[in-house]
Amino acid sequence: MEWKGSVRGADQCLPLAGVDVVARDAGLNELGRAQSNAAGEWELTTSQQPRDFRFSHRGFDDKIVASSSLKETTRLLESSLVGYHDKLWFYPGESLAARVYSPQDFQSRLFRHGIRREEVLDLGTTGRTIQEIPDDWFVETGVNWDETLRYQIPPDARPGLYSLNCKSDSDEFAIPMIVSTPPEQRGVTSKLLVVASTTTWQAYNFWGGRNLYRSCEDCLPVDVPLSRPSRALRFKSKLKANLPQPILGLLRRMLGKEATPSEPEWRFQRLSGLRPCTNAALEQTDPLLPFMNHLAAGEWRLLAWLEKQAIPYDIVSCHELHLDPNLLQNYRAVLLNTHSEYWSRKMYKGLRKFHLEQRGWLLNISGNSIFREVELDAEGGLRCVGMSFAETCADETEILCVRHTDSDNGSCAPFRILRPEHWAFANAPLAADLVFGKRSLNQNTRDQKVHFDAARLGLREFLDGEGASGWETDKRSRTAPKDAIVIAKGQNPFGGADMVIREPGDTRGGLFSASSITFSGSLLIDDVASTLVQNVIHRALHE
Repeated sequence: MEWKGSVRGADQCLPLAGVDVVARDAGLNELGRAQSNAAGEWELTTSQQPRDFRFSHRGFDDKIVASSSLKETTRLLESSLVGYHDKLWFYPGESLAARVYSPQDFQSRLFRHGIRREEVLDLGTTGRTIQEIPDDWFVETGVNWDETLRYQIPPDARPGLYSLNCKSDSDEFAIPMIVSTPPEQRGVTSKLLVVASTTTWQAYNFWGGRNLYRSCEDCLPVDVPLSRPSRALRFKSKLKANLPQPILGLLRRMLGKEATPSEPEWRFQRLSGLRPCTNAALEQTDPLLPFMNHLAAGEWRLLAWLEKQAIPYDIVSCHELHLDPNLLQNYRAVLLNTHSEYWSRKMYKGLRKFHLEQRGWLLNISGNSIFREVELDAEGGLRCVGMSFAETCADETEILCVRHTDSDNGSCAPFRILRPEHWAFANAPLAADLVFGKRSLNQNTRDQKVHFDAARLGLREFLDGEGASGWETDKRSRTAPKDAIVIAKGQNPFGGADMVIREPGDTRGGLFSASSITFSGSLLIDDVASTLVQNVIHRALHE
């Protein structure tokens, strides 16, 4: 009897070479043996029907699969600590389950990430915990692990960014989450709402072998280019940002191409939240440490800055805003944090109404904001609807005044002030050259992650330069309202971020857009950036 298949890892879904595959009979005697090749493929012949197959590889858990259950692809789980909660947001007093895999005993502690990393709960030590990993492709459905430990968030816990830190003798993994402001407390102690970019965390989460940027399912590794764009790509990006869609379509047809570039099918498949959320980078102990991350670690620095300035804030996740867009009515200003890229239609309609009809201020302390549309489901998963929010839902520049372009991807630089007399710079310690944001904590740091870090530009690349304008930046668009003004400009080689302010109207609130991912990382260490945002928040909350 001939048997064959392939073996891949759980984390990145990469083919595994050198896996020992042993066919066994009912008495666990060996019937045949093979070893996987560089493509992870194996085949063997047996004289009788095997009872099962045992897969063994150094650095991975052994796996035994009944011959009747053998699938085309077998997945092996790496021997490294990982875990997840059933969703990314909870409320004070809520009980929740952690689902953890650890080949060693591990200690669990709940931390709150504000101006300092504060221990909230010590959950003690949990024994070695083994979990099963599904075969074939599971990113769409999740891994459905057993509950490892259950705990309660203290009823008096302050809303904010939290993590469950699981640490063994050789490994550490922080499970990120938002402890949200409860509905009955929204707007009671603060009129400033921070929307945590939890949909972006999910969009970049590669654990299992697929996210919205890279797929290893059904194929060898496939990357959407995340490295620094060439000059030709920068030119195309500039055209795309400044030409109307019909003209772009006409140009593509003239060149013999589709009017709208096609995307691979996997970019529109569901991403389950029931799997470890990697690259949150919340294992760090101090928000003043340099870091390279545009996900939860980037958001931590902005929240730390708010607390340092004694600015109270409420916080919710993207899913909560999706479920109840009317919650914005409790606030005077909404703050988008670091990389608020993925939005649902309901989220956007709620924000648009708040901003244009209810005089709500929009503080876009983020880069690449409201750029792609997603559908969110009740189980905490998401699915991308399209690669351009303007094409599938609405023109986001109606309220943001800016739109992301690829031209600056991977570069960082300071800002130069164009309007030093503007009220936003009042009392700021301006330099003679009107340059600020020369440093950001969000900068090149050595990558020591076990998991593929989808929060980087590519497999090995780092940021080029340093400063508050960078990583991904937005520009004032051709379709932006005419009364939006650029008060500062990033000095990146290919354009830089446009820092924009739009004054309030009769029913419309004001807008401030930093238009840069790395800007939030400058607030704790740059006095001009700090004073600028303090001025904007004060204006938004007290006008």
